[in-house]
Amino acid sequence: MKFAYTAATAKGQRPYQEDRHIAFHTLNDGMVFAVADGHGGYTTAQYVVDILQNLWDAHAMANLGTPKTWLSLIVRRLAEDTEYFADGCTLSIVYVPPTEAKAYVAVLGDSPVIIKDAEGKIYVSPSHNVRSNLGERERAEGRGGSYYNGYIWFDGCGLQMTRGLGDTAMAKILNREPEIETVSLGPNSFILLATDGLFDPSHFEDAQAITDIVLLISGCMEAADLVKHALDIPTGDNVTAILARSES
Repeated sequence: MKFAYTAATAKGQRPYQEDRHIAFHTLNDGMVFAVADGHGGYTTAQYVVDILQNLWDAHAMANLGTPKTWLSLIVRRLAEDTEYFADGCTLSIVYVPPTEAKAYVAVLGDSPVIIKDAEGKIYVSPSHNVRSNLGERERAEGRGGSYYNGYIWFDGCGLQMTRGLGDTAMAKILNREPEIETVSLGPNSFILLATDGLFDPSHFEDAQAITDIVLLISGCMEAADLVKHALDIPTGDNVTAILARSES
């Protein structure tokens, strides 16, 4: 399937920008979209976008199984490369093959992927955030973390996320494996990847925020409009959006 996309980013009320994003055509003329929400710095997020296309092309050319396999191996490589990075980031990737009406979605952290599927239903990716995902919180506690005041803590460091890249100080309790899912696509599908600044960074009003964003997309807003909407609220976080719409 063919998709046309727009992308936009802003630092919001933060003094600096830690979000990173990338979109590119693959060697077989598919599309890959990715967002990485950095925290504690931007080194990890920047590394991801710097190396992702080369990693993708290498795995695709090697024909190592299915796109799900490629996504798993690529995230594993990124986790190994950033194991000792002090800062960290989320990572959400979507691959749209050229000859399949599918989106392959890999999520590590809490940067949402929202897709209008082939049946017109709205798919929302899993969120690995301790404020909204009790199962993730309990598993992180089982690895030695302690939950307090909306964060999972380990050795004096705290995060909202239970999965991510970098954050070497919390490596013992973080899960580096992405959740990978497949979503069917149709002629009226859209794909949104965003950092949580586009929604509600507190993660207490996710459902309503997602509903609001879907309505804005249905009203023909593009990525820059969505980012402006978040800034006007105003969001206190960095905000990034990639919005792709089906052309066939």
